[in-house]
Amino acid sequence: MSFLTRGSVRRTLSLGIVPAFVVFSCASDPPGVPFRPRAVEPATLGPSLDGSFDDPILLTVTAARPRASYHVDEGYTLVRTAEGALSLATDTAGDLGVGFQVDGAPMVVEAEWATKASIVRTTSDALVARFGLGKDLDAELWFVAATSSVGALEVRIRNRGASSHEVIVAPFLRRCLGGYTGIRSVPGGVSLRHVAEVDAATRAFGAGTYVENLTGALVAEDPAATVVSLAECGASLADDARTVLKGAPALGADGTSVVGLRLVNTVEPNTTLPYRAFRAVLDASDEIKLEPTLDAARRLSLPQLLEEGEARIGAIPKLVPASATRDQQLLAHSSFALLEGLMLPAEGKFRHDYYLFSREPTWWFARLGQHIHESFSMILLAAIDPAAAMASQRNLIERVEADGYLPYNVGPAVEQTSTRTAAAPLLDFVSWEIFAVTKDRGFLADAYAAGQRVHAFWLRERDQNQNGLAEWGGLAVSESLRDLENAVWTQVAPPNEVEAVDLNTMMVMEEKHLAKMADELGKPEEAKAWRTQADARATKINARMWDDETGFYYHSARDKGGFTYKNPNDLKRMEIAGLLPLWAGIVPPERLPIVLAKLTDPKRFWRANGIPGLAADDPYYSPSSSRCCRWNGPVWVPWMFLLHRGLVDAGRADLARELTTRTSLGVVTQLRKVHQFREHYDPDRLDAPNDSMPNYCWSALVTQMMLEDK
Repeated sequence: MSFLTRGSVRRTLSLGIVPAFVVFSCASDPPGVPFRPRAVEPATLGPSLDGSFDDPILLTVTAARPRASYHVDEGYTLVRTAEGALSLATDTAGDLGVGFQVDGAPMVVEAEWATKASIVRTTSDALVARFGLGKDLDAELWFVAATSSVGALEVRIRNRGASSHEVIVAPFLRRCLGGYTGIRSVPGGVSLRHVAEVDAATRAFGAGTYVENLTGALVAEDPAATVVSLAECGASLADDARTVLKGAPALGADGTSVVGLRLVNTVEPNTTLPYRAFRAVLDASDEIKLEPTLDAARRLSLPQLLEEGEARIGAIPKLVPASATRDQQLLAHSSFALLEGLMLPAEGKFRHDYYLFSREPTWWFARLGQHIHESFSMILLAAIDPAAAMASQRNLIERVEADGYLPYNVGPAVEQTSTRTAAAPLLDFVSWEIFAVTKDRGFLADAYAAGQRVHAFWLRERDQNQNGLAEWGGLAVSESLRDLENAVWTQVAPPNEVEAVDLNTMMVMEEKHLAKMADELGKPEEAKAWRTQADARATKINARMWDDETGFYYHSARDKGGFTYKNPNDLKRMEIAGLLPLWAGIVPPERLPIVLAKLTDPKRFWRANGIPGLAADDPYYSPSSSRCCRWNGPVWVPWMFLLHRGLVDAGRADLARELTTRTSLGVVTQLRKVHQFREHYDPDRLDAPNDSMPNYCWSALVTQMMLEDK
C-alpha cells in the first residue's frame, strides 16, 4: 500500500524530491477490497550467526552509504529490555518497540515466548532476529535502516501448525522525555513531530551539524491499522506494549509519549505472513517530502538490502584466523560492520566519501567529521573496502593548505581551525597503510606531496626554539590528542611548553613513512634525506627524553631541558606517551629490556584489560571509563594498536598476542553488555560501568591487532 497513487509518485519523482533509489511499481488496492499483505520475499542469506543477546555482537544499524545523508541520519540499536521486551532504540527520536498477541493472549516478553530471541544476521544497516511465539508459531523480526530517514520493520509470522491463529503485531514509538507533537492521522498510521535534545557542547562545537525540529511518521503497510496513543509512558516498555495491544483507537494530543499501531491478521496453517511498518524522521522544514520519502523507502526490498549488506562485509570470514574463538569471530564481524556503517557519501565540504566517529547514538563531537588520529580505523576498513578507506584519506590529503596546515578536524559541515590547531602528524603513517592495500600510485603521489607540506609546517610552526624537537601548539590540549585528565597537562606543564615524547615519536614515524613513499615513487635521494631526518630526531629523543634513573621516556622542558618544569623532576610521570618510542622502533637494544619490563609490570601498565594511559602506581591514576576523553587510566584501543605493532617489530610477538587478548576482554565485555563499542575501557574491572562515548570508530582496531597476530 502507498500514501500516493501511482500518478502522484511519478510527479514527485519528476520534481526530484525522492532520492535516487530503484523504485518498484506498486498500486493501491481498489476501494472496498480487503487488504492483502504482499507475499514474503525470499532471501538468500549466509549461515545464521546463531547469536543471542548474551553474545558480543554489535546491534546498531545505520543506512548504508548509497542511501545515507548527513543532517538527518537516524540509526537504531536493537535492545532487549530488562523485562525481556524488544526495542529499536534511538538517541532522541524515541524507541521503536514491538508487541505481539496470539489468539487474545499478549506475548510481549521473552518469558511469554516459546523460545528466546536469537540473532540470525547483522550487517551495518540491517538485522534479523528469530524467536518462537508459540508451539507452532515462529517469528522473525527484520529491520533495515532503509535510508537515513526511514527505518523499515517487517515481522514475519510463520504458522507451522494445522490451525489458524489471529496474530496482532503492535509496533509503537515510545518517547518518555518530551513526547511527540503535531500528531495527525495519515493512511496506515500517524505523522508526528519532536524536538531533538541538543546539549551545550554540541551547540558550541557543532553549529550546523544538527537539526533540532523534526517531523516523522509511524505507518503500516496495512491502511486499516488502528492507532493507539498514550499520554504518558508506563512503568516499562513492556507495559506500554500491552496497553497498545489492548487499547482502543485514539489519536493523541501534543505531548503524547507513546504512539502505536495494531496490525491484525489471521495466519493460516502452513503459511508465513509479513507485517510491515515504517518509521520516518525528517527535518521539519522538509515535511512536504515525508510522504514521497516513505513511499520510495517502502518500495525497497528488505531481503535485497540485507543481501547487499552481507556482500559488503563478505570478506570477513576469509580474514579471520581459523583458530579464532567464537567471541573473536563475532568481534571481527562487529568491527567491520561498525566501520562500514560509519561511512557516508561525499557531500558538503567533502569531495569524497567520509566517516563519522559515530552515527548512532550521536554525541557532541561524533558528527564533526574526520580527525587524522580517528583515521587509524581506516587501516582496518581497508581490508574489506579499500576504496572507501582511500576516499576518506583523500579528504584529508586534499585539505592540506599551501603552508602545510591540516586542521585538527575536517568535516562536511564544520572544521576546527581555532588558533590554527593542527591535526597530529600522522597523515603519512595512515596514507602508507592504506596504500599498502590499494597499491594506488596516484593516491600515493598525492599523499606524498601533501605529507611533505605537513612536515614542513611542523618544523616551522611547532619547534619554538628550533632545536629539532617539537611541541604541541594551537589549542595544544586538543592538538596533543591526550586531552582531558592528562597527568602532565593537568598537574605539571601545558603541552606547548614541553618537547613532547609522543609528538616527536610521531614525527619520526612520519619521516620514516615519507622515506617509504619516496622509495616507492622512485625518489631514492629524497628517501635517504627523510631517513637521515628520522635518525637525527630519534637520536635527540634518546638523548633528551630518556631517564637512566627510572628507565623511561618523558617529556622534556622546552626552555631548559631536563625533566624539571617548576619542581624537581615533576615531568617524570609514567604515561603511555613514554612507551611510544617502542612503536617507532627507536629504542636502543640495550634499553629495550628495560622498556619492556616497565610495559609488562602489572603494578604499572600490564593491567588485566590492556595498557592504561597512566601508570597505575601514579597517584593521579583513575581507571574508570566514566566519561569522555579521560587519559589518566582508561585503555585506548588505538594506542594498543600502536604498541602492538611495536612489540611485533621488537621481536615480542608473544607479548603482542597477549596485549590483543587483554584489550579484547574490555571490548568484548561491552559488546556483550550493550552491543556497542566504546571510546575507552577500564583496564582493571570488566564489571565496571562504561559511560565513555558509544560506537567509537577506533575501538574496532582491536580486530586489526587480532588479524596481525595471525
